[in-house]
Amino acid sequence: MAKYRPRVPDAGKPPRERALATKGTSTVTDNSNKLTGKSASWMIMDDIYSDIKFVPPAVAADRMSEAKKGGGSSDAYDAMYAYMKAYGYASSGGLFSDGSRTSSAPDPHRALNAARQKVEQYLQSTDYGTGWDDVIGNEPARQALLEAIEHPVKHADLYAKYGMTPSKGVLLYGPPGCGKTMFGKAAADALSRLHGAKTELLVINGASIQSGYVGETEKTIRNIFAYARAYHAAHNRQLVIFIDEADAILPNRDRGYRYEASNVATFLTELDGMQTNGAFVILATNRPEAMDEALLRDGRCDRKIRVNRPTYEDAIRIADKHMTGKDWAQDVNGTQLADYVFDAMRLVRVLTNHDNGMTHHFLLSHIINGAMIVGLVERAKTLAMRRELAGGEGGLCVNDLHAAVDAVLAENKGLNHDYALREFVETVAIPFEMARVNNMTRN
Repeated sequence: MAKYRPRVPDAGKPPRERALATKGTSTVTDNSNKLTGKSASWMIMDDIYSDIKFVPPAVAADRMSEAKKGGGSSDAYDAMYAYMKAYGYASSGGLFSDGSRTSSAPDPHRALNAARQKVEQYLQSTDYGTGWDDVIGNEPARQALLEAIEHPVKHADLYAKYGMTPSKGVLLYGPPGCGKTMFGKAAADALSRLHGAKTELLVINGASIQSGYVGETEKTIRNIFAYARAYHAAHNRQLVIFIDEADAILPNRDRGYRYEASNVATFLTELDGMQTNGAFVILATNRPEAMDEALLRDGRCDRKIRVNRPTYEDAIRIADKHMTGKDWAQDVNGTQLADYVFDAMRLVRVLTNHDNGMTHHFLLSHIINGAMIVGLVERAKTLAMRRELAGGEGGLCVNDLHAAVDAVLAENKGLNHDYALREFVETVAIPFEMARVNNMTRN
């Protein structure tokens, strides 16, 4: 019997539109799971279109064959074939031969669909449009990421000239709330702009994939990298994998449990086995010292980028960006908020070095981060709205900004600030004491 050669009507239209244009109206009879009748293929079309991920390719092909034997419309098969091919269910060589499914050249989109189902819960789209300019401050971190992400594509000739290979990944470390996740989103957005297509981002919280069952965490890690390879094969561009709290699944093997060592070994094996440009891995952590050193060597994480707290100038820019609205009661701006936050009177606690009796003021500006600044603006807006609902003056005013800062300061006085305290001692207290001792010695 001659092979069935699919004919695609109205090739200029989308598959679904072609299908609806040729859809018949006759009835369908279901007998022992075998479809018969002229419109059988339309039933399959609706099944797959309604929720394509729940219809395996082999099942769809078998049902199409049954419908063809029952005398279905040729145009219906053509439209169904086009639809299935558009979603990776058909290979480039055709799907049917003698009324049954045939195997031919591997279709990367089929492999991508299969791999996607295992990691779908971690996928995010780049529709949010977070670009490099949306990440305020941390210019060195932004420049390093931009070079790692964009230069291999924009300047491929120079990469070839110098014999360079694209980075497999970077480590972002620093205080919480300072933009590490935003950098991951901006990296994915940069790739989508470079390739002119919608790009996905795998966002994974390290603790969320840690399983109590033997081998489950390692299986998830393998699935993540399997999807990255399938994504690269289908789209010929990198997939950005962002792993937050990476120290939870990739700790120092000399200090952790045996199952944690297995997690690290699996991750290293997959990372080392990645094809060129298969994925770009961004590891984010607040505790870089807790991560396994083998993971951080060059050739794996080529860049170790510190993400710092916002400066006074950064705080103004962040506040101005989020201080949007109309009919404010006064002319308010980010400078008024930053002045109050960075004032030396915003005291969180007094620290005393009992060895020498020196005291230090631990201030709100020492724990500030980008997320807190955004939260301060939102809290000030809430206070303004509450006042207006009570019949008072509407619109945001300076007093709302100050009241929001005072409330946040009071809340933070009783909280754990170990990370910020370590930073403070290392960067402020110790240098201050050393300088003071040196001055006393010289005098």
